[in-house]
Amino acid sequence: MTPRIETIAKKKLVGMKVRLTIASAGPKTQELWQGFRPRVDEVQNTVGPNSLSVQQYDPGMSIASLTPATEFNRWATVEVAEWGTLPEGMEQLMVPAGMYAIFVHKGPAQTFIQTWLYIFQEWLPASDYALDERPHFEVLTPAYRLDDPNAEEEIYIPIKLR
Repeated sequence: MTPRIETIAKKKLVGMKVRLTIASAGPKTQELWQGFRPRVDEVQNTVGPNSLSVQQYDPGMSIASLTPATEFNRWATVEVAEWGTLPEGMEQLMVPAGMYAIFVHKGPAQTFIQTWLYIFQEWLPASDYALDERPHFEVLTPAYRLDDPNAEEEIYIPIKLR
């Protein structure tokens, strides 16, 4: 699995977030999306039909230091061209411009961990890149379904040259 390496422009996102742990990520992420998806149409100035699932880790976090108790922010968002009036219960998030390794995960959400382990245990240590301190995110099309064996999502990993 070879990623594309791209430098992306900053992204303005609007959505909902929850603070969770690695151990609670599955159920709490599902609850987050169940609350956000029905309200997507309330967001003004959206760019395209896709949603972004964003992970915002604390400064200084390293993959080696992750434990089931590690906390982070998970966002359910859509991209916007300009900030508009925020729907109640939603917030703004700016993803800074920068270089990303972009992987494609194919399969149901339950197999995502295999792709994640490959990225962080095999690809990243063998690459010319180090993890950067910017949000990680996945791009999900409107057709994306958690349990679909043919589902695809793009995984954006923030990187910088070593």
